[in-house]
Amino acid sequence: MITIEKAFELAQKANVTGISLSRTADETADYWCFYYDTDDVLIGPRPVAVNKKDGKVWGVFYPEHADELDNAKKIEVPGAL
Repeated sequence: MITIEKAFELAQKANVTGISLSRTADETADYWCFYYDTDDVLIGPRPVAVNKKDGKVWGVFYPEHADELDNAKKIEVPGAL
């Protein structure tokens, strides 16, 4: 299992939008989901998810993961900005 700090690092590397990721993530049983740190309405970019076991990164398709994310726990990535 990887740490949330490592997951955040992987998510940042995979993020090609130029928009910073929030250090607050949704935590589910299998992955962390990082959202973009902006108040702007975004059309197109998906939140970045990182699998807790293997570090696989993907863009979340919300309708498919709605139940998991609606019940997710908010967790802060520790460390300096």
